[in-house]
Amino acid sequence: MKTWLIPFVAFSALTIRYLILSIIPYEILWNWKRIAFQRFRIQTGFPSAHQLWSEFKWSFITFVIFSVGALVMYPLILEGRTKVYFEISQYGWWYAVLSFFILILAHDTYFYWAHRFMHVPIVFKHVHRIHHLSINPSPLAAFSFHPLETLIEGGFFYIVAFSIPINFGILIAFLFFSHFFNTIGHLGYEFYPSWFAKNRLLGFYNSSTHHNMHHHYFNCNYGFYFNFWDKLLKTNHPQYIETFDEVVKRRINNKLGQTVAKSPFNEMSGA
Repeated sequence: MKTWLIPFVAFSALTIRYLILSIIPYEILWNWKRIAFQRFRIQTGFPSAHQLWSEFKWSFITFVIFSVGALVMYPLILEGRTKVYFEISQYGWWYAVLSFFILILAHDTYFYWAHRFMHVPIVFKHVHRIHHLSINPSPLAAFSFHPLETLIEGGFFYIVAFSIPINFGILIAFLFFSHFFNTIGHLGYEFYPSWFAKNRLLGFYNSSTHHNMHHHYFNCNYGFYFNFWDKLLKTNHPQYIETFDEVVKRRINNKLGQTVAKSPFNEMSGA
């Protein structure tokens, strides 16, 4: 591939991924089947058109920056200057599968601490505030970052590329998985069953309610895939389980035709 084509290919790939994993879920849940899925809403209100446009705009600015990063990294990968490799046989399938889970655990740790850093008041004001304009987020907010936050978020992949052997295909699969989980966090709907948050094993995974609460309250629930860092460092919102239960109870009562309780959130429509 000619070098000058790399950012265009990367931008196209990022846009297609965003279409599949963010825009299509948004169109289905927030527009086409909005009434049918209303009972699954976490915050019962909907954000303004201005917020949705902001999420969309900043996400595409993020893709431009990631695409420039690809222009720098891909030639280095091809020249063998990183630890990213192409042939599975080089390390075997067992390591390729293991490395996928290593990426998840490493990314969750990186994200938690980077996220905590971005909530330092001066950093929040100049960097992370853009993402938190979405008090009631939609899937379009998955990559709604200030350019400096984009560099912080993307820094994980540069560290990994030069640190541990990662198959290129596994890396691409991980990027899709990460985006999928990112969409869940910003979905605005809770589909997990009532027992999920209290389950001894699955309770360590973050629900959509968990990250939605972070957007609403700001100073809690910093984890990405898991909440064991939040549990260990006591940064889970103290009413997370109760809020999850209330969201699910409201969903069940609505299905049964009973009186629907108000959202456990103090509703805000967003920016």
